[in-house]
Amino acid sequence: MSKLEWQERYSVGVDEIDADHHEMVSIINKLDDLMSCGKTRDGLPSIMGRLVDYTHGHFQREEALMAQYRYPGIDLHRQAHEEFIAKFSDIQTALLQGNYAVSITLFSLLQNWLIDHIMVADRNLGKHINHCKTASLGSPA
Repeated sequence: MSKLEWQERYSVGVDEIDADHHEMVSIINKLDDLMSCGKTRDGLPSIMGRLVDYTHGHFQREEALMAQYRYPGIDLHRQAHEEFIAKFSDIQTALLQGNYAVSITLFSLLQNWLIDHIMVADRNLGKHINHCKTASLGSPA
């Protein structure tokens, strides 16, 4: 497989969120490297650890921004995060049971999340946050 490179189209226009998404691209590429080299068994536990830290921190930061900017889609967005965590937990369970073939499922989950969630839901969140920032700049103090 070829490296996934950050593209401007992945940007949601909010620095904190985009920085986290850069990290996700890095994790996807690391997983791809492990799978391509046949080293999944050795490296997958480390990738899973990075993903646990990533999802916990990223979702927490996003949800704090949603609350701060009173994002109207907060409930659906949180639900999407919960669904991702549930799928991720199933993969973690399979890995703990010694099923290293879940790397393919994990890779697919991450790629689909990047395309479906980031490109749609997070982009809508970014538009809302940037609209609010712009609106507050134009209002009197």
